Amino acid sequence: MAFRKALLRATVALLAAVLLLPAEEAARPLSESDIAKLLEAGVTPARVVTLVAERGISFDLTPEAEQRLRQVGADDALLLALVKASTPPDEAVRRLKLAELRAADGARAAALTELAEAQKLAPHWAELHYQSGQIHEKLRLYTEAIAAWRRYLELRPETPRKQEMVAKLAEWEYRREKQKKAEALVAQASAEVEKRNLPAALDLARQAVEADPESAAAQAKLAEQLVNTRALDDGLKAAREARRLDPQSAEAHRQLSRALREKGELSEAEREARAAVRLAPDAALPHATLAVVLARQGKAEEARTETAAAVKLAPDDWSTPAQVARELANRKDWGNALRVVLDYLADYPDRVEMRLALVQLLMEKGDPATAEHEARETVRRAPQSAPAHDQLAWVLLQKKQPDAALVEVQEALRLDPKSSWYRMRLAAIYRLKDDPRTAAAEYRRIIQADPTYAPARLQLAWTLYGLKDNAGALAEAREAVRLDSSGETHFLLATVLDQLGQEDEAYREYKEALRLDPENPSAHNDLGVLLLRRGDVAGAIAEFREALRLSPANELYRKNLGIAEARR
Repeated sequence: MAFRKALLRATVALLAAVLLLPAEEAARPLSESDIAKLLEAGVTPARVVTLVAERGISFDLTPEAEQRLRQVGADDALLLALVKASTPPDEAVRRLKLAELRAADGARAAALTELAEAQKLAPHWAELHYQSGQIHEKLRLYTEAIAAWRRYLELRPETPRKQEMVAKLAEWEYRREKQKKAEALVAQASAEVEKRNLPAALDLARQAVEADPESAAAQAKLAEQLVNTRALDDGLKAAREARRLDPQSAEAHRQLSRALREKGELSEAEREARAAVRLAPDAALPHATLAVVLARQGKAEEARTETAAAVKLAPDDWSTPAQVARELANRKDWGNALRVVLDYLADYPDRVEMRLALVQLLMEKGDPATAEHEARETVRRAPQSAPAHDQLAWVLLQKKQPDAALVEVQEALRLDPKSSWYRMRLAAIYRLKDDPRTAAAEYRRIIQADPTYAPARLQLAWTLYGLKDNAGALAEAREAVRLDSSGETHFLLATVLDQLGQEDEAYREYKEALRLDPENPSAHNDLGVLLLRRGDVAGAIAEFREALRLSPANELYRKNLGIAEARR
């Protein structure tokens, strides 16, 4: 009796050691030694069959292993269970093969689906985990690849592949760290885009590509920012690289579509946008990108359909209908442009940004009366919106109602006293009211708050020029050019220099202004006047003719051309 009790205690202890382990040990597959010890301790073969089904095995049932287990009590049922544990179901084999084929074709989602189904059917099949690691490597899913191979090594701890696999795991861990760094930089770049800090976003996107050049997401983000900053050739190159790295990435196709669109290659841009929609039909941005490229081609009905799809998926993103409407308006398709905006407002009537877009379209269309009505309606719906009051001021200014405009822009400034834009509007109203000194004071307030704000320097220079303060105008014009070397600022500087009699420098500035903006008729006319004054009649005639070509109804340009031709 004492012997039986001792044996029972030993059996219970062994079972506790094998079965009641910590969670990580309880998941460990059974080795041949584990099964032999269980059988030797008196655990029934039927109970061992259950354990095999739950935990799997970590050895191959060779004839030698079968003989050893029979010697310690394994029966036919247990040996059959061991055979089944080491031989995967046919369906699992088929699913694994499909996963390999899908991965080779770049079909990430389909490959992962097939793998998941195979793992449900044969969770303890070691070879499945080995192949899963390789498939995940092809898909650049290193975290999943590492987990799969670690599971394989649990199932086959004595595998002859072990040394090779350990080295590969180290490589994957290194690649995963690079990938994580790139992903973090991409996220930071996206955050900077939200803050409209495009230079910082571009720099972060470049860092992401440097961290992991094989990251399609990093290449796509770089393409996005290059296109945003109008570096179109480089943007196109980055977008094509993103697509090469991951042909199944909707974002890579979307950014390629954007780059092609801005390069004017609209047919190919449409194909890429449609590919993005096909790959991510439940994401708003692919539909938005397709809507814009369709609108740019004048395919208004299709553009409206895609806009509706984008809005349905992302109701708060008003920018898509606004951009589509802008593209249609650029084609003078006012009816469809307005319909896009009104379709959105029918569902979201209080969206201020879209109401502002509606007023802008109406003004461009040449309907200031309706524009004023809608601008007042926006103010009624959103009385605390500074942009709404500012836009109403702008409409009233266009209708030559400066006193009413002054009231609205002052309200906008009350709501947002730090806005340089609204103060610029206020100064413009004072100029229209023939009060240039007050206007100059407002421009100086802007410059005092932000000395680098070039538009205020530009307008202050023009205002001082009108006040005959040529020295002040020259100082501000030079500073405007320093801050923003554009056709507009160089034309201003040329004008002031010309007035001061500094003809040589004025000539150079006119030429630079026209190099930067060859479509400025005033610059052609004023350069023509300077050339005529210096005796270059042929040069003057050429400039006056170009000014008239750009502005055929301008009688001053026509008069100047007549004077020059009379001197030939």
